[in-house]
Amino acid sequence: MLVIEDKASLNESLVNMLNKERYMAFGEKDIDGGKKTFLVERPHIILLDIMLPNGNGYDLIPFFRKYHNSRILMITALDDGESKCISYENGADDYITKPFDLYELIYKLNAMRRRMISQLSEIQVGDIDFNVDTNKLTCRGKTFNIQPSQIKLLKVLFEKYEEKSYLDKSEFSEFFKEEMNENYRMQTLVARLRKNLSEIGSQEIIIETAYGKGYQLVVC
Repeated sequence: MLVIEDKASLNESLVNMLNKERYMAFGEKDIDGGKKTFLVERPHIILLDIMLPNGNGYDLIPFFRKYHNSRILMITALDDGESKCISYENGADDYITKPFDLYELIYKLNAMRRRMISQLSEIQVGDIDFNVDTNKLTCRGKTFNIQPSQIKLLKVLFEKYEEKSYLDKSEFSEFFKEEMNENYRMQTLVARLRKNLSEIGSQEIIIETAYGKGYQLVVC
């Protein structure tokens, strides 16, 4: 994540808070620095101030869109309708006005991240890659074709991992419907996925049992 905010204290506070929330965050204070860090890091989400020392945030949005499909959240003291319209017309995804509540910001970012993850077809986590369209699981150059239900389970566990949560047993019926008609089938699906992760040689991905609750993805 990239924070482009010219007020040093706010920039530092946001970067520190985001890193604590398990976002990998970088901070820049002007347009030139923002462009350089963006091209190196290619962040998935950008927090972008409008009023910057050497221009305005509006000018950066087309630049970001040209190179990477990042999500852009405007953070600004401008609370007028025109500023919001210009931001959205230039391609911003969301808008929050200073001073803002940090919990509201985290809520917006987590919602944005959930939408991004739900749209992903290829995901990398730990030492594995998996593709929800082709049902391929890859680790250290080795690839397995696994059942669609296992890929689906892996993605749901990944989404929960990103939320710092676990997959509750009661949610299986919501996510899997036909696959999860009986409790033993839930356990069977988890066991098969664990077996495939072991056989493909993953040393960093573990599916742990949250006893009496459900399952969680752990990255070692």
